[in-house]
Amino acid sequence: MAITLVAVLLAVGTSIGAGYWAYVNLLYPQTGRGNCFVLAPKNCISLSRDYVERELIGSPLPEVVTIETSGSRATLKSREEWALLRSVNISDFDRLPGSVAESGATPSVPPTELLDKGFTEVTRKLLLSDDSGNYTLSYTGIDKRGQTLAYVLRFHDL
Repeated sequence: MAITLVAVLLAVGTSIGAGYWAYVNLLYPQTGRGNCFVLAPKNCISLSRDYVERELIGSPLPEVVTIETSGSRATLKSREEWALLRSVNISDFDRLPGSVAESGATPSVPPTELLDKGFTEVTRKLLLSDDSGNYTLSYTGIDKRGQTLAYVLRFHDL
């Protein structure tokens, strides 16, 4: 009886592991951009560090900066790419794109979304935009552990 139970649990665990492997490696294979959906390559569940540095930020990040989450999503009218970065030093985020955003009619991320990403305080908001409606938002702030977070969102109007 115990051997049968162990065999069943092993079979269930193997099936779950194989399913997860297939999900990640077959549906979202690793590309130069990151782990992107095979049928819609502009929809990614994670972006590579090289892509984040080159395309999203435009400059190399210090080695101590970690990418917590990143991804992209595309629709018929627009494309968004984002990355949530973490570091112990706020100066690690001095090269984020944009200039200080004035309050008023500028694009922004809802405060609840920033709270969901771990921000307890936003210390700086940067905006880089062009005349065609494309923009990059960069938020810098502090999380509950006192570490520095940066959230970079790039929006392309197609």
